[in-house]
Amino acid sequence: MAEKKYETVRELIFYSYANLAMAHSAIDKKQEKYAMVNYMIRAKLFKGLKDGTMNMKSIFDDEKIKLKTGTI
Repeated sequence: MAEKKYETVRELIFYSYANLAMAHSAIDKKQEKYAMVNYMIRAKLFKGLKDGTMNMKSIFDDEKIKLKTGTI
């Protein structure tokens, strides 16, 4: 498959964030391979980030959870 070209750095960041969400969903479900639902998550999130209907979560939110639960 040909490498995707992004018009802006913003699009590249959105795509990277959507990839992380896809991986996170697969890990949560203890999948060994990506399934169709994982690709759907990535596509929907990427589209939502691009058109402004979705937002990225703050890294600070994740760090607060780690501090409260004592996990690293």
